[in-house]
Amino acid sequence: MRLSEVSFRPMFLKLYNWATRESEQKERLLTFYQMTDMFAEKMKSIFTLFAGHMIKNCAELLDSCNKNKSNELLFDDAKCNLLLQSVLSTLHKVFLYDKEGFVTKERFDVLMMPLLDQVENTTLGDEEYKTMITTQLTPCVAQMMASAQDTGCWQPLNYQLLLKTRNSDPKVRFAALVMLEEIHRQLGEEFLTLLPETLPFLSELLEDESTDVEIQCQKVIGELENTLGEPLQKYF
Repeated sequence: MRLSEVSFRPMFLKLYNWATRESEQKERLLTFYQMTDMFAEKMKSIFTLFAGHMIKNCAELLDSCNKNKSNELLFDDAKCNLLLQSVLSTLHKVFLYDKEGFVTKERFDVLMMPLLDQVENTTLGDEEYKTMITTQLTPCVAQMMASAQDTGCWQPLNYQLLLKTRNSDPKVRFAALVMLEEIHRQLGEEFLTLLPETLPFLSELLEDESTDVEIQCQKVIGELENTLGEPLQKYF
């Protein structure tokens, strides 16, 4: 079945309203975002014509499934994890297939902190957290950076991410470095504009009490040196 843009839009909006209206049937959100993930994959850049309707809702749901941001979670842990997977996967594909400048400063600002604060959402369980960070959250955030219309958005996100490296939980510090590594990979030489504010945080992490964090920090530094073409040791 093929739908034109004209016929798909009202159907999509009807589905969105069905899923997001005040209702006891919150599970509709799970169904809706599983569908948007499928739409984003099948329709690719065309889906960005419709995805703007759900950006604020995505931000709200990210916070509603984060115990650090919400006193009462939207669902139990298992369903929150399922919803996070679908929302993050949908957003990643929207950013990945964006050809029309979808990631405006306004949308970037709406999503930035709800996405970054997931780095501290360690109550998912160790394996679920690791999977969320490496396969869902990190690709999503890095692609949002790469797709942003306004490169002025990069610095605030990078700084807020660097602040996560001072979290008391080594899992969070490690995850923030994993995300930093992927952002650098996505931006390449353009990341070097963010280097001055990044280096002091990396210097701290070289002496981290966690061996895993220290090793990951050394890995990030090595990749930055490859891009820069010179050692960074003199800055530490």
